[in-house]
Amino acid sequence: MVAVEKSVTPSSHLQSAPPSVPSSSSITTKDPSRNAGMKSFLAGISAGMASTIAGYAPDTVKVRLQTQPTKIPPTYTGAVDCAVKMVREEGFLSLFKGMSTPLASRAIVNGMCFSSYTLFMGLLAPVGQKFNEVPLYFAFLAGGGAGAFSALVAGPTELIKVQMQVKGSTGSTIYQIRHLLKYAGTRGLLSGMTPTIIRDVICMGSGEGINRKYNISDQTSVKICRNKRIIIRHDPHNYS
Repeated sequence: MVAVEKSVTPSSHLQSAPPSVPSSSSITTKDPSRNAGMKSFLAGISAGMASTIAGYAPDTVKVRLQTQPTKIPPTYTGAVDCAVKMVREEGFLSLFKGMSTPLASRAIVNGMCFSSYTLFMGLLAPVGQKFNEVPLYFAFLAGGGAGAFSALVAGPTELIKVQMQVKGSTGSTIYQIRHLLKYAGTRGLLSGMTPTIIRDVICMGSGEGINRKYNISDQTSVKICRNKRIIIRHDPHNYS
């Protein structure tokens, strides 16, 4: 009988090889900054439309009170009297006269504010810096720049809106635009642009500065991406 020699494999050779780690090139990570600008723009549009609808009737009453002729007795004695007379004499929809222009434009304006603030902050702040580490004046500058940028659209559209809200105004929005261009030219659309820019710069700059100072947005934190100069909103407890 022929003896069969068995080879014994050392125990170290029996150990399984460690699992292979995929290379960094094969790992696909989700970029949290993707579509951040578009999300900011859409959020601004939604906020603009909601605020316009909610506050338009009181704004119309305000314009009527501010533009009524100076006489005794006055046409309107107060906000309630103005609203009641408008509904009784001109119908309920008179409170919303000319709303189509700000409804369309203000949504775009707010979207521009959100996205331009993201852009300005991304240009000012160092890459990789968190929002609560950004200098306070950066928030003022970015907010003010966003306000000035949006005022370029807000100025002409607010002018048309007021023209429609004034007592005795006739015609559609298109008629008001044509009438203004005919008698005042293109510069007529820019009437009051300087105070509009000053108002929006102060409003946006101070608002974003206060938000930065007191961390009002406690549900979200803002971080400058390391690979892209853009601001994203994420879980405030996750600072990785």
